[in-house]
Amino acid sequence: MQQILLDGLVTAKIREIGTTRQNLADSMGIKTVATLNAKVTGNSELSLKEAFVLSRFLGTTIDEIHELTNNQN
Repeated sequence: MQQILLDGLVTAKIREIGTTRQNLADSMGIKTVATLNAKVTGNSELSLKEAFVLSRFLGTTIDEIHELTNNQN
């Protein structure tokens, strides 16, 4: 359930600032949008670097990203 929340936060922020998932993936060092989607929906783990970039993108902390990714069940 929490992973859906993370994906929803990502989607809302992308819309808010008028960017794309591909731009976010590129900034995180992720090659494809499919891989980004897997990471924000909990089907794949975020690296520390990816979590850091994502937390800055969302305007949150790495601790909050960690909470969202660890409470997926």
